[in-house]
Amino acid sequence: MLTEDCGVADMLRETHFSGSVVDLDPERVPEKPENDRKCDVYGFIGVPCPGAPVDDDDHIRKTVTAEKVKAALESFGSYNAAEPDEFSPIVLQNLPMDVIHKILELFRASLMLDYIPTHWKRASVVFIPKQGKSNHADPKAFRPITLASFQLKTLEKLILWETQDTALAVKPLSKHQHVFSRAAFTFSAVTIFLI
Repeated sequence: MLTEDCGVADMLRETHFSGSVVDLDPERVPEKPENDRKCDVYGFIGVPCPGAPVDDDDHIRKTVTAEKVKAALESFGSYNAAEPDEFSPIVLQNLPMDVIHKILELFRASLMLDYIPTHWKRASVVFIPKQGKSNHADPKAFRPITLASFQLKTLEKLILWETQDTALAVKPLSKHQHVFSRAAFTFSAVTIFLI
């Protein structure tokens, strides 16, 4: 198996995730620098919106509601891979509302405290061979697929929806933006580049 060969795994990790660190101790809690902003309700991880009030509890309460949490959970495919926490979306999608309210409080606390639980940040990476690549000794012949916690994915989706409804509604992305865009992809970016 590919991941059993440490040399190959290290080469793939360094090629696709340069500078990353492998943490094999599940009990270790990383130190958090004082000025380390992991996430805020106005932007993506590490990218706060300039001038936005970060500690606005009322805004967080409006952003993270039971209805939005339920909608975010239901937006995932029911049988998506359940890594690394082994919670498939179908389990989370069928939780009773009282449990959804507990998740809601965890999400709000995470945003208000500016803290993402370590367990939510764990991920498994699977390297899928790219079609048409004959030399699988080249690490670029593989596409990394990250299987992350659905708790974190749900919180990210809530932040994305809020960003789309607020900051991006006021100042939309450029029509030349191809990353994280539903209508654009690699082929369209290359086509525009060549024109």
